[in-house]
Amino acid sequence: NEMENHTENTTYRATFGVTYDWNANNLFSLEGVCGSMANNNKQWENIRHWNDGAYRNMSRGSSAGEDDRDYLNLSFLYLRKFGKNGELNFKAETYMRKDKEVDARLYDYASNERQETNRVNDEDNRSYLLRADYTHHFPSVKGKLAAGLKADWLKNDNYNDNQLWKNEQPDEYGSYTDNYLYKEKVYAAYAKYSFSWSKFSFNAGMRVEHSILSPQSQSNPERNVESDYTDIFPEMGVSYTINKEKGHHTGFSYQKGIQRPYMGALNPKVIRQGEYSYFMGNPMLRPYNQHNFSLNTHLFHQYIIRLTYDCSDGGFLQLGESRDGVLYTSNYNGGKSSSFGVYASIPVEIGRNVRL
Repeated sequence: NEMENHTENTTYRATFGVTYDWNANNLFSLEGVCGSMANNNKQWENIRHWNDGAYRNMSRGSSAGEDDRDYLNLSFLYLRKFGKNGELNFKAETYMRKDKEVDARLYDYASNERQETNRVNDEDNRSYLLRADYTHHFPSVKGKLAAGLKADWLKNDNYNDNQLWKNEQPDEYGSYTDNYLYKEKVYAAYAKYSFSWSKFSFNAGMRVEHSILSPQSQSNPERNVESDYTDIFPEMGVSYTINKEKGHHTGFSYQKGIQRPYMGALNPKVIRQGEYSYFMGNPMLRPYNQHNFSLNTHLFHQYIIRLTYDCSDGGFLQLGESRDGVLYTSNYNGGKSSSFGVYASIPVEIGRNVRL
């Protein structure tokens, strides 16, 4: 196998920030980071097999690729203090990124077949965030109240052009173009309260989210579907100090989360993979919930024993369905998963300066 490879990488990154204290109770901050990355790669290779005292050429070809990225991230922060116990944080953030990938390959095989592929992928990704959080402390009960609102918008425009030639003739099974526009909106509100009483500490909270997913294919607009859903995510925890001086305490916690399908799995585009097979995304794919339980025990300030149990009420599966002798493969909701974990950390002193 003979190979020659040339790679060039260029990276630029700049950060900036300014903070202004209007007074002791009002603080402003503006931060940003921008940059670009460029990667160019050229490769040549020749693969031969030694057989019966002679070399046989298996494949010979070259490839060239280019990957460029430009990005900008800006965030504005405002802090407002209300005496010693109240605090309001406001955040506005935007992130913009543009990617362009170009890949070209040309190979000759021992079967006398010549194969050429060209791929171009342009992606424009933009996200915007507005968030407000308020916290208030109650010293008399060692309590803390936290509440907030959040709005998150994501927009991703992706253009993909894949072209395949075999023996200088276009191959319909490996050639396609796709213009995919994806939008995601998430609105959330939460509240959480924690306090201590005697040797106990408690916390409980609730988060409500409303999401709108809009996967739009310009190539297969007849399969475009917008979906929205509202979910409630509770969390709670309790801990007990067995012996403060000796460092004995234990605690239990529960949290509910969500796993959304990634934007590529929702793409309505139908891609032909062969004479009798197709692959297509599923714009009706739904998210599923995850449940996390944890029991933590600390002894003598250094020993840790942790038990965890995680389970989900759904999952993502890739299934094929035959219709009139043609196989259609797509993503579907289904399946469940669970896992149980045990973790222990037990330090042992060996001599004066060694710990195992």
